[in-house]
Amino acid sequence: MDHALGGYGVRAASYVVKPLTRDKLDHALYACRRELDRASRTLQIPAAGGEVAVPLAGLRYIEVRDKTTLFHLVESTVQSRIPLVQRK
Repeated sequence: MDHALGGYGVRAASYVVKPLTRDKLDHALYACRRELDRASRTLQIPAAGGEVAVPLAGLRYIEVRDKTTLFHLVESTVQSRIPLVQRK
């Protein structure tokens, strides 16, 4: 039980106990793959000097001021001159 509780501290995607079966292992690996896929998704934003890959997992909120869109991330802010919504 102590090991299971310790798994929360390291953000374990799954916890496998003995006896290990193929189904348990497949389920644990699928959970890891799903978390890695989620964490690696990005949004390509045109910004000064080229495109910037904004990690969706680190995106806190989006703010629009006049003709500028600000992508507020955990550790920084990316500024873009594109409108958030294209109007007709």
